[in-house]
Amino acid sequence: MSTPEETSYILNKNKTAEESRRLNIQHRFINTFGPPEQIHPSIPKDRICRIADIATGTGVWLQDLSTILSKTPTSSNESRQYVGFDISRDFFPKGHTSDFSYVQHNVLRPFPDEHLGKYDFVHVRLLIAALKEDDIPIALENVVELLAPGGYIQWDEWDFPSIQLPSAPPTVKQTLTDFLDFCTPLGFARDIARNLHNELSQDSTIDQHFLSKTTWYSLRDEETMERSRDVARVWWLGAVKSLWPIMLARKENGEAREEGEIRRIVGEKVGIMAEWFNQGGIPGIPLVVVCGKKMEF
Repeated sequence: MSTPEETSYILNKNKTAEESRRLNIQHRFINTFGPPEQIHPSIPKDRICRIADIATGTGVWLQDLSTILSKTPTSSNESRQYVGFDISRDFFPKGHTSDFSYVQHNVLRPFPDEHLGKYDFVHVRLLIAALKEDDIPIALENVVELLAPGGYIQWDEWDFPSIQLPSAPPTVKQTLTDFLDFCTPLGFARDIARNLHNELSQDSTIDQHFLSKTTWYSLRDEETMERSRDVARVWWLGAVKSLWPIMLARKENGEAREEGEIRRIVGEKVGIMAEWFNQGGIPGIPLVVVCGKKMEF
């Protein structure tokens, strides 16, 4: 089991303007096909007053959510508070209004007492390159502790094994296969959403009648495909450049790979995908959303 210091968290490794741009593009991409208005339809907006966003990065999800929720008053007429948590503060917004705050925190460590049991809605997104499979129960337990009685959790993750590459040549499909083959021996989960759903289904503090796992797909219809095609390609190339170095950092025997070898392999993978995109290829990316609700007792 990896320690918090050892966990491979992408935002702690890449603090560049390019990475900030990738995070914002990723958010735009998900908005073309993911949960409408960013929140799963089963979660009532009027009951959300205090919101926590884990792995908030640039804070773009929180900022967009505040605009969306401004159209729906809370049932208690309370003003909303938005708190973003991240292992790195490098991408936190430089300026923000008093209803926003940002806290540096590693999700593999218990959250400070002042945050426990305080949030009506906790959102987590895309920690597939951040958490080893053994880390998932630890992170989930810490996140659930943030929920107030009756509070909601929504965790969004890519379903990499179910990615579709329509009409792609074997070289392109091999790129995805290679990525998945690297995940398992390095301890990364191929399907975080399945692990999350299994853990929550065994948690006695979670309302099992509310628990759900839903998939949104970027190529589900012609309209969605048209809306997402360009940003999907940009996102994919950015993901290859960011995720592959993490997966390639060590060989299967544990030895560190040389930086030059990593750059060469990543360059090859980017070139293969870029050529397919230039020929009209579009990746089909599934996003799985796991939702839960803390019991109200």
